[in-house]
Formats: sequence, structure tokens, C-alpha cells
Amino acid sequence: MQLNAVEVRSLTFQYSGAPEPSLRDINLTLAPGEIALLIGPTGAGKSTLYLALNGLIPNLIRGTMAGSVTIAGMDTGEHGVADIAQKVGIVFQDPETQLFALTVEDELAFGPENLGLPKDEIVRRIREAATIIQLHDLLELGGLQLVQVGLAAEVAAGLFFVELLELRRRHPLLRLVPGGELSRGRIQPLARGFIHQ
Repeated sequence: MQLNAVEVRSLTFQYSGAPEPSLRDINLTLAPGEIALLIGPTGAGKSTLYLALNGLIPNLIRGTMAGSVTIAGMDTGEHGVADIAQKVGIVFQDPETQLFALTVEDELAFGPENLGLPKDEIVRRIREAATIIQLHDLLELGGLQLVQVGLAAEVAAGLFFVELLELRRRHPLLRLVPGGELSRGRIQPLARGFIHQ
């Protein structure tokens, strides 16, 4: 008999200090490979359910929990977050609160590295994830490219660079271009474009 991927039974959870539970008597079963969409208004308990599914509730987040959550046969009350993290993860609404590495590749390596996987398996998983999510072109994004994204956002907003060359001197990341420095020849046309707009 195949284990369900997710089993939530009569789950109720109330955060410490909260006047009422965020979740009340939730029941959910998902088979392996099944896809479900959890929707609802702000404050409906979606994030709280996600935190229960990845084991942060009850292991790290304080509150009162009744019922059970089982992920691939592991009861979240009996297994640590590290064990459960090998089966389930969360993508936050605001990716800035989740991502922290300087390159996409380093970000993808973080999870497998923390699982203690060998280097060749980490590389294999990074390549596989990049293929599945179709982000091969972004694997090297980092450093200067992130600064360029910030600059492009300002360009898109129609903002004027008053001291672009001074900005380059103050922000060393602007000098980190694959193959050389972000040169005056590349900055001046950009600045002229702003002046003529």
C-alpha cells in the first residue's frame, strides 16, 4: 500500500498569545503526485497550514496544536524539521525573505549542501532543478547582474541617473563584469540616454 504524500487530521493550531486558533479542524489528504491549490483571503490560515506541513509547527513555532500532520509517513510531531525538509519545502510569497545567496547557483546548492549531500549529487540536483524550472540562463546570475537588475528597475521607472559614474566608484559590485570592468564606455551611453529623455 502506497503512503499518502500528505495527511492532515483534525488539525487545530493557535499561536501563543493569539485570541483564537488560526486553523480549526482541518482535514486534507494528498496522494503522491497530486497537485492542490490552497486559496483564501488574507488571514484564512494558508501560511499557518504550510508551516504545519513543513514541520515548523509544532517543532519551532510556539502555540497549541491538536490533531496530526503526516508527510510521507512521518508525523511532524515526532520528526524534526531537518527530516521533514527532505520531503517538503515552502516557496514564500515574497522571495526576498527566502533568498539570500549571491548567485542563483549558490541559492540552489544551499538545501542539498545542508542535507550533507556529496558535491556530485549537489551539482546533479542543481542541473536537474534548473531544467525542471527552466532557469539555466539564470544560474550565473549574481553580483553585478543583481546590481544591473536594480539599475534596470530604475531605468524602467524612468528615473534619472544624476551621478552614475560616482555610483560606479562607490559600489564595487558594478566593476564585477564577466570578462572585465563595467567600463565608462558602457556607462556613458546609458547616462546619455537618460539625459536625452
